[in-house]
Amino acid sequence: LVNEPTPRGAAGFVLRKVANIGHSCGVFPHADTREPGDLPRARQNTRKIKGRSACSCAASNLTRGVTLLLGWTVAVLLSAIVRAQSRDDYCAARSQGTLEQPRGEARIGRYVNKTYGYSVAIPAGLQAFTSASGPERGFIIALSQEPRVYLRVDASYDAFYDITAEGVHRRDRNTIRLHDTLLEDEDSEVTLAREPGRRFVMRMQCRGGSEVVVHEEIIAVRNREIYRLDLQSTPERFDRDRRQLDALLESWRWEALQ
Repeated sequence: LVNEPTPRGAAGFVLRKVANIGHSCGVFPHADTREPGDLPRARQNTRKIKGRSACSCAASNLTRGVTLLLGWTVAVLLSAIVRAQSRDDYCAARSQGTLEQPRGEARIGRYVNKTYGYSVAIPAGLQAFTSASGPERGFIIALSQEPRVYLRVDASYDAFYDITAEGVHRRDRNTIRLHDTLLEDEDSEVTLAREPGRRFVMRMQCRGGSEVVVHEEIIAVRNREIYRLDLQSTPERFDRDRRQLDALLESWRWEALQ
């Protein structure tokens, strides 16, 4: 078939089609003035068209790569401003043994967070530690390493559309029930500097242990941002530790955003 002569009419048809494709892709910027029998030139132009298709595929792959990179970047940025409770917030003692202090700055006195617009007084005699990475959302205070007892103040954007304090707490309960046992859950009203919120006291048992853990959380949702104060303690010392949580609650103030 390769050595057989090609009819002139068929060649003309092929060249007209190649010319049309070339004009549409910018291969032949001017009018077609070639002879219909010029098949070698047609083959050369066909290679040009295929080359442009390869470039188009490469550009498509580049676009796809840029899109994936942007998606990854957004996910990283989102993770920096969003914090969801994890099992480590309740039962990390079973795997870690001790409370890990953040490697951030130690704070005493009044703590002001202008990113999320609030301030709170750190109880006298205690040190609070902020996170060393990401935007500053709050702090943690270690009251005891063994048993694991701590206070935490935190703020984050409501990216999960929990909308209400009850919605946030519902997600917390689901996190606990995924691996551990929720024994009791008490709910009451509270105000955070005149902003309505909820106060939840949970008693739970971590998987593999028999001791009871008491976790109290005060939650308010304001302008699509979640503000929370958490206390994790034991039944034996809960009443004493709760006084520190109440001191944080009473000292809470809303501040101007920066």
